[in-house]
Amino acid sequence: MLTAAWLVDVAASAVTGDAVTVKITHWHGLEAAALWMSLAAIGGGLMALGAYPRLRALWDATPRPEAKAIFDGIIEPLAAACRRLTDGVHNASFSRAVTVAVLAIAGAGVWAFSGGTHLAGDRALLPVTPTVLALWAVMVIAALALPFYHRDRVVALVLTGVVGLLIAPLFALFSAPDLALTQISVEVVTILLMLLALNFLPKATPVESAPGRRFGDVAVAGIAGAGIGWLAYAMMTRQPAFDPISHFHLAQSKPGAGGTNAVNTIIVDFRGYDTFGEIIVLGIAALVIFALSETLLRSPTVTRRLGAIAPVREDGDRHPMMLVVATRFLLPMAMMVGVYIYLRGHNLPGGGFVAGLVFAIAYLMQYMASGYVWSHARQRYDHHALIGWGVLVSVLAGVGAWAFGLPFLTSGFEYVNLWPLEEFELATAAIFDLGVFLCVLGAVLLALASLSRLGLRTGEDVNTRAFDINPDAAQAEEVR
Repeated sequence: MLTAAWLVDVAASAVTGDAVTVKITHWHGLEAAALWMSLAAIGGGLMALGAYPRLRALWDATPRPEAKAIFDGIIEPLAAACRRLTDGVHNASFSRAVTVAVLAIAGAGVWAFSGGTHLAGDRALLPVTPTVLALWAVMVIAALALPFYHRDRVVALVLTGVVGLLIAPLFALFSAPDLALTQISVEVVTILLMLLALNFLPKATPVESAPGRRFGDVAVAGIAGAGIGWLAYAMMTRQPAFDPISHFHLAQSKPGAGGTNAVNTIIVDFRGYDTFGEIIVLGIAALVIFALSETLLRSPTVTRRLGAIAPVREDGDRHPMMLVVATRFLLPMAMMVGVYIYLRGHNLPGGGFVAGLVFAIAYLMQYMASGYVWSHARQRYDHHALIGWGVLVSVLAGVGAWAFGLPFLTSGFEYVNLWPLEEFELATAAIFDLGVFLCVLGAVLLALASLSRLGLRTGEDVNTRAFDINPDAAQAEEVR
């Protein structure tokens, strides 16, 4: 008799991989479990069929959970909590955003620090000399006084400048004269520009925060300061686990870049691409300041407010003669110093960045002595062009290496002898440093011009000669 056993045999053998023999029997007897299980299934099905109407009615009457309702019930409270958190943090309050960021960073640092083992530092501490102690004391006093006098904007700026300028001798003490020169130059330029910007602001900052808020700010600042101080102490008292990259720079400064000033060779050679990006950012920042000032000058509301600022004059001499004479004498001297600093930067402390700041300070002195109009009338170049030429010269210095099959901004150098001069070096890095010089000078002067043009709208007197005396004040003096 033909049965389906052969089909089951083939399927089972294909699955197991072994030959399977299946025997199908139509009747197994009354004692077979399969018979009684089949009868139970049929009987249970008949009973369920008979009870189906009542079971259906019970199912329809029973409330059933909806998946969407469950999802919405979970998501909506979470979304509401997130909205409350976002609205509480991102409420256009800069201080609150900084507080959250500082606490988050401090918390991450504490968690990382507590998750490992730390050994005490074994590096000996440097001796504390009276000079270092005096500098440290003045810096601490100025820093602590700043929160108490920060509402007086001029005093706050002076205290900030004190801290910044006193960092320069510390750089020199730790054998970093390049950083000391840069720090002094940057501080002088920054303070002068910020003083010009303060002309458009009230002398004092209004009280806007409650005492409790100020106490919280002090606590957050203390946590951040203590964390940074402890991290610096922990790092500086431990021997590095590997040789720092500074060893490579010091060893390769002369043979690899042709200069004995490792700081300058790093800036214009080893990490010239970083410096190239930085001068572009500096130029963009100056252009943004100019664009903002242009927007303000085109606004009728801003122009009206600037015109309402009454110029303050304490005497009739708008431009003191001694200051004018001194700045005329100092201008060529400062430029000569700037050229000297630029030319020696590859082997001695200096370079294009510091030279550009020295030139900028010389021009700032002319503005302070004789006013913007007098200085601008003698301008022979465009500040925008200075920035553009600086970037272009830097690009050409970098692209020139491609002509010799070298990577971008790879510098070359050669030592030459020209009678009666001693042996000196010619390096292509000087071209790149010239671009840095032009970009820095253009950025500072463009920022100065932007602030000065705003100052003219406040009713500031315009001088036409080198020494101008206020006629009204002079006449009043004659009457007295």
